[in-house]
Amino acid sequence: MRWMKFVGNKHIIAYLIFLITGVCVQLIEIPLLFGLSISLIPIWYLAMSRLFGLVHAFIALACFSSVAYFTHIHFPVILFGFLQLIIIGGLYQRKGKDLFTWSFLYSIFILVTYFVVVFFIDAEIIGPVTNFYILKNIINILIASLLADIVSDYLPYVPWVRHFLAKQRRLYFGQIISHMIMIAAVIPVLIIIWLNSSMIEEELLQSYEDALIELDERLNERVAEMDANEIQYFELDADLEKARVKALLEPYINDNQKSVIILDEKGDEWLTVTNGLPDDNIIQTLQNGYTQSIHENGYIWVPSDDASVFHWFQGYYIGSSHFLNKQVMLLIPLSNIMIDVTDNTQIYLIFAMVVLFVALLFGMITNHILSKSLRFLTDLTSDLPNKLKEQHFKWPDTRIDEFSRLGDNIKIVAIQFQKMMKEESKQNELLIEKTNQLIESETRLYELAHFDNLTKLPNRYSFYEDMNQIIEGDDFQEDPFAILFIDLDKFKQVNDTLGHSGGDELLKGVAHRLKQFEQDYPSIQMYRLAGDEFIAIVRLSDKQSVQNIRHVLINDINRPISLFDTQIQLTASIGISFYPDDGTTVDGILHQADTLMYEQKQITHQELEKGEEHEQ
Repeated sequence: MRWMKFVGNKHIIAYLIFLITGVCVQLIEIPLLFGLSISLIPIWYLAMSRLFGLVHAFIALACFSSVAYFTHIHFPVILFGFLQLIIIGGLYQRKGKDLFTWSFLYSIFILVTYFVVVFFIDAEIIGPVTNFYILKNIINILIASLLADIVSDYLPYVPWVRHFLAKQRRLYFGQIISHMIMIAAVIPVLIIIWLNSSMIEEELLQSYEDALIELDERLNERVAEMDANEIQYFELDADLEKARVKALLEPYINDNQKSVIILDEKGDEWLTVTNGLPDDNIIQTLQNGYTQSIHENGYIWVPSDDASVFHWFQGYYIGSSHFLNKQVMLLIPLSNIMIDVTDNTQIYLIFAMVVLFVALLFGMITNHILSKSLRFLTDLTSDLPNKLKEQHFKWPDTRIDEFSRLGDNIKIVAIQFQKMMKEESKQNELLIEKTNQLIESETRLYELAHFDNLTKLPNRYSFYEDMNQIIEGDDFQEDPFAILFIDLDKFKQVNDTLGHSGGDELLKGVAHRLKQFEQDYPSIQMYRLAGDEFIAIVRLSDKQSVQNIRHVLINDINRPISLFDTQIQLTASIGISFYPDDGTTVDGILHQADTLMYEQKQITHQELEKGEEHEQ
């Protein structure tokens, strides 16, 4: 299911490109000398373990191994590849960090395992070439892991590549610097190893050529010394001449690992001068294997065409010459020379491993220091607005001078900004205070404009405003309504008896009753017009209901009221007008209600006068 999901997205294109290029790269190795080379394929499958996951890296390695089988790449190389993915790729997938770090753990595992094997097996069977081979592969995987990390970290940021790769984790500044340190440390070491290897190879090849030249000189000198009879005896394969040639060549090979084989015209062995050949059928053995020309009449022979370091250890240098009518072969085994080469190069590889380890440590330390310093700046600026609200807050510091100076500049700006915020806060507080005062003043002005100062009831202005809104507003639906014009009877007598303060208290008491009446009848809105005149808007269309409300309101107003320990018997006259029957304008309706109120007041006076006459 996971594989089908992988196939179903665009990353399969990048995966196939990596797979195809990996197959091609596997066929390319960077040669050093005498069968020693650096493989580039670990870079590919380790980078794929990061970019596409460990499972897909194993699939890719299986494909690479199939190609390796047909290209005669050694089985140990394939075995090491799977082991590297299991340890290095597995640790990266579980623990994170980077491949280069885990490659050191893998190297320690390989070395410990190798030492355990050497402890239980005769070291002579292992041999120095095996030691060198293990060390060379460790250096190879360390460098491959470093390059795989760099490819995995930076390739997704290439504009035309990033669309085909899954989103990778972000890079850290310390990580970039540590990569630069490692690359700067590794490249010079690799160049030194390559130059040293090239010089060693060149010196060895020159020594082989010099040995062949020396042999030619000895043989030519002998030819020059021979007379006609000696030449004739030599060509007839006389034993005496054979002994003389052997005596000539023995000093040449006495102190060196050399062998000289002279073949007759039929190609059969005529004379062999040697300190001891490991193979008695050397001529037949040399007819198989693989040869590589290194100079004129000089060749390197190895038993197999894969030219591995182990086969080079079994190889020979073959120099070809002639001695009169016979062919001369100079054989020099490569084993002793390979030991010298591996011992010499092994020192540089150990030095390279130490440099890589030191570069890793310095990279980790640099990454830690820079990351910590950058976190210092991040912490310094994080949530800075809220920090500036505090009176005092802690400023962290760093040991890196540039970052410390930048932090100091941020502190200066923050402190200045904090002062500005304090001043701004004071200005804001003053502004809020002024704003509240303005709002309070506006509210007071509104109350003065719309409410009666004594009774706190809406005033005449509010009445006219509400009436206009009812009659002329957008929500007007021509529903009938009524107004009640209320006037207190004999209010002037109360003023004359109790004074204006008593009249004011009376008006407050009446207003309180009217407000209570509003609560009982939500369809009524009360207003004070002036003096002892009040008015009510009744949002009812039924005239009988309005009359009932008028009757209840009169009874409520006419209840006695206590002022200054005196019971005052109130009476009021109420006139009613209906919209639109009694008028279609505010003044028209108000005038009609006022008129009816006065008529009602006259009736009330007449009734009171009749009552007084009747009592007399």
